[in-house]
Amino acid sequence: MEKVEYRFDLKFLLNIFLKWRKYILIATGIALVVSVVSSLLLKNYYRSKCVVLAYNANSLNPATLFLRNSFGSAIVGSSVITAGTAEDCSRIMAIMESKDVTDAIIKEFNLYQRYEIDTSDKKAYSKVNRYLQSYTNIVRTDKNMVEVSVEDQDPIIAAKIANRYAELANEKGSQIFKADIIRHAEVYKKKYEEKFREIKRIRDSINIIENSKKGDLGDKLYLQNILESETNILGQIKNAYEVAQISAEQKINVLSIVETARPDFKPVRPKRLLTVLGVTLTTLAASVLMAAVIELFRAIRTTP
Repeated sequence: MEKVEYRFDLKFLLNIFLKWRKYILIATGIALVVSVVSSLLLKNYYRSKCVVLAYNANSLNPATLFLRNSFGSAIVGSSVITAGTAEDCSRIMAIMESKDVTDAIIKEFNLYQRYEIDTSDKKAYSKVNRYLQSYTNIVRTDKNMVEVSVEDQDPIIAAKIANRYAELANEKGSQIFKADIIRHAEVYKKKYEEKFREIKRIRDSINIIENSKKGDLGDKLYLQNILESETNILGQIKNAYEVAQISAEQKINVLSIVETARPDFKPVRPKRLLTVLGVTLTTLAASVLMAAVIELFRAIRTTP
């Protein structure tokens, strides 16, 4: 019996296409029409991005935020705030992704309604968070900045949400630093009170020596030296306490907006042309392949 070989090559596929072209073209045409109609029904999504520069956390502490002149008066905002490190960027990103910030975004932009989520659903909160996360991308750039990009069906809303992320991160970060400053102020206040009481005891001891006829002059000089040193320390603590108080009353920015998000009216998705081409070419290839399999199957059955 003669063995028949079937070569699955380009010539074979071309012959299959010519033989089955009517059915292949009908299937491909249907796929083309369906994909065009389907792509036109898909909603447009627009993207806006906001870029922020995180400040170095060390340059935001009370000791450097407010310097003092030679007369001891506070000079508000006289220090130089430096750009942040990768760690500072990570801190800003963590704040942006925090529950407080995401909850504020969800509430302010009414995302339950926007994403068509039933609030009576037990999983509504998880769903709205998943949607928001899927439409939001927060990354650190190669220039050590934080970029937050947001997608939405409305380009204006996308820009507003992106900018709001930056504003809320700055507000939340400021609150964190102010809370830390207030804690510092309480520590300085306690140290000041302790040092004040200590100085009072030293002065009382000096007065006792001065009022005593047998007072030792050496003890008096020793205590006076200690009093001078402790008084200087008390002044430093007082300055630190006043600086912390001033810091807590001032507005502290933990970041600056380098690029404000603006509405971009060019949709980022869907890629309609790519969708139509992908579906059409896939259908064409699948139709030719199916016709080839049918022909091979027929040939094998008819082979003696």
